[in-house]
Amino acid sequence: MEMAESSDNEQEIGRKVIIKNFVALKKYMHPDPIIDCETDFELLTVTDRRTIQGKGLIEKNEAIFRKVMSKGARGYKDFKERLKKTWQTELLQLIVCAENGQNTREIEDRLKKIAVLSPEYIKHRGELKEDLMRFYKWSHSKVLLSPLIEENDTPLASFYIRPELNVNTLQDMFKTEGVANREIYLKADAGLGKTTFSKYLATSWYQAHCPDEDAQYFEMKDMDCMRDFDFVFLVLLRDSNTSCSVDELIFKLIISKLANSTSFTEEFIEKLLSREKCLVILDGLDEWTHPNTQCERGPRSIPHRNVREKCTIITTTRPWKLGDLNLSSNELGKTVELTKLSHDSAGTLVTRTLLRLKSPPHNMSIEIDDTSLVKEIFNSRVAHLAYVPLLLMYMICLSCEGFNIGKSKCELYVKIVELLLLRTTQKYGNIHKPLSSVNSSMLFLNMINVRNTSHS
Repeated sequence: MEMAESSDNEQEIGRKVIIKNFVALKKYMHPDPIIDCETDFELLTVTDRRTIQGKGLIEKNEAIFRKVMSKGARGYKDFKERLKKTWQTELLQLIVCAENGQNTREIEDRLKKIAVLSPEYIKHRGELKEDLMRFYKWSHSKVLLSPLIEENDTPLASFYIRPELNVNTLQDMFKTEGVANREIYLKADAGLGKTTFSKYLATSWYQAHCPDEDAQYFEMKDMDCMRDFDFVFLVLLRDSNTSCSVDELIFKLIISKLANSTSFTEEFIEKLLSREKCLVILDGLDEWTHPNTQCERGPRSIPHRNVREKCTIITTTRPWKLGDLNLSSNELGKTVELTKLSHDSAGTLVTRTLLRLKSPPHNMSIEIDDTSLVKEIFNSRVAHLAYVPLLLMYMICLSCEGFNIGKSKCELYVKIVELLLLRTTQKYGNIHKPLSSVNSSMLFLNMINVRNTSHS
């Protein structure tokens, strides 16, 4: 009975969405790919296809919509699957927004602009968007549960806690008084999660355009902001030491890894970056140096970029690197800072981490509960360090392994080194001196002596 009611409800939603957006759908949908698309459901019979093929564009679309509505909820679901398979993602996005009662004006404006492009460009554009979404879902939708647990990662969507920004919303980062910021520099100290934040932006983008079961974990205002970008390119600068331009970095580090990589020429990518509203994320400027090649472009302190009206570039870096760039205010654009976790966010991160450590595949036997651990950490003398995500994760791991987190920054760092050495011993077994016989203070002092000797 409940399944029948659900099906009837979905059928009614589909009927209303198609009727409400009928003008845009019949004007901008490409019918031939929809007709030829292979799915598990027979939306159109052979006779239907022959009859429709002889019509004009508008008439073809009208005939398709009549078939969709006559097939009920299953027909509506199949229609959305065909839109996805034929790379008509803007139309699919239009339908999803209409289902959720959201304003579709911006999407309709984009559809008008896309309509004047060549069919070949539209096809490659759709293929690229689908490939990027698949690539981000495969490569950037998970994060390490802890620096000490490298064997298994965890879904970013349900685990990630975003540190605070020194602006109120993502929209405030991307725009100033309604005007788009084309150059944005995001600075943050080590351990605050610049790379994870970059992955969060990329994941938010594909969830905004093609939501799945993980969409529930993202803030609606963040997804609304990321939906504004047609394409997002996440470039991890630490992976390149031979490229010095943004276009080259995108092509070598992203395009070459996509399913249909040979379909996307350098000329096509250049056109796309100029025509479409793109966000390029250059993560880890402090880990990149200009290759030692004959290059006449400047400045050499940042990857070279072409001036494009619709393209926004976010560069993440540590503060010291930003101070060394020697860029003009125009080149620097807007500077945003990723700050520490709030107290509530830090407590939530403790809860989520313990939950995952106790669950498969880790199945750790942990006696302490999240409430007790939060009290232990935030009543300690190093509580102020717990607002840095990386250090908080180390504190959690120390407590789970039976270590005391210490009474000072120095002691905490010594405990972290001890735990790292313990994990190394367990993994490789080539430490000659047993860890239990190592004096923590002497270990830390020896580390300092080695560091000072190397700099003298």
